[in-house]
Amino acid sequence: MPDRAAIVDPFVSAMRAAFLRAAPSDASRCTLAIADRKVALHIAGAGLTTTYRPALQHRVISDDGVRSATANPPDSRPDDVDLTIGCWERRTTAVAPPAPPWSIDDFLPRGRIRGLSDDCVRLSYDEWSRTLTVYDRDAREAFVHAADAREIPDWVSRAPLRNVLTWWASDRGLAFLHASGVADEHSAVALAGGSGSGKSTTALSCLADGLALLGDDACIATLDGTP
Repeated sequence: MPDRAAIVDPFVSAMRAAFLRAAPSDASRCTLAIADRKVALHIAGAGLTTTYRPALQHRVISDDGVRSATANPPDSRPDDVDLTIGCWERRTTAVAPPAPPWSIDDFLPRGRIRGLSDDCVRLSYDEWSRTLTVYDRDAREAFVHAADAREIPDWVSRAPLRNVLTWWASDRGLAFLHASGVADEHSAVALAGGSGSGKSTTALSCLADGLALLGDDACIATLDGTP
C-alpha cells in the first residue's frame, strides 16, 4: 500500500497545479445544483467544454462564462460550494498530467489503480477515453484530465464526470444510479437497466405523456425514503 503522505498527497497537489497551469485565462466556469448541493465546475479547453457541458446544462444555476481559474482557485471556493471539479484537455491546453506514481501492473478492472484509492482520495484511469480522475473527499475537490476530447465516447458525454459524482454522492449518503428518472408532483421513479435496455426511450415516452424528465442515463437518489 503506497504511503499517502509520500505518494498520494503529492500527486493530488500536482494534479491541482497542472489544472491551474492549463486554465490561466480560458476556463469555462459554472455552478451546478446537484442533490440540493452546489458543485462548481471549471473546464479548460473548448473541446472538453463541448463534450461535458451539454448533459449538465439543465443543472446550471449560475454561469460565469470564461474566466481565469487562478483568480478563484479550487481551495478558495465559497463555503456553500460542496465540491469543485477542475477539468482540462491536454490536446488544446498542451498541459500534461503529472507523472503517475504507479506501474502498468497496478491497473485493475473498471479503471481502478491498486493501492491508490482509499476513503479520502480516489483515483481512476479509463484507458478507452484516456481520462484520469482524482477525487479528494476532505479537500472537497476533484480533477479530471482528458488527453483528447475527441476520443471520449458518446456514452461518457451523456453522463459526464460519472466517477467523481459517484464517489461524492456516496460520501454524502446518496446513490448514483445508472438510470433515467421521471416524476410528477407527487413522486419520482428511477428507470434502471443495462445499456440499450430502453431507459431513455421509456423516459421520453413518459415525458410525452406529461411527466417531468429528471435525468437521462444517470440519477442521484437519497437512501432515506424521502420523496
